[in-house]
Amino acid sequence: MASLIAQSGQEPRLLDQVRHAIRLKHLAYSTEQTFIHWITRYFIFQDNSHPEQLILRR
Repeated sequence: MASLIAQSGQEPRLLDQVRHAIRLKHLAYSTEQTFIHWITRYFIFQDNSHPEQLILRR
């Protein structure tokens, strides 16, 4: 995770964090694509809300 922050100088986006975590676990590329797909669909279902806004709604 530190390598992601060092490259851009700012906190990485959520999907980039997910990709990084999946790659650290050496999961298949198709698994990564599936996870990203479902997370994206969830955001669309929630009216494209930012993840922080979803936490505040609860």
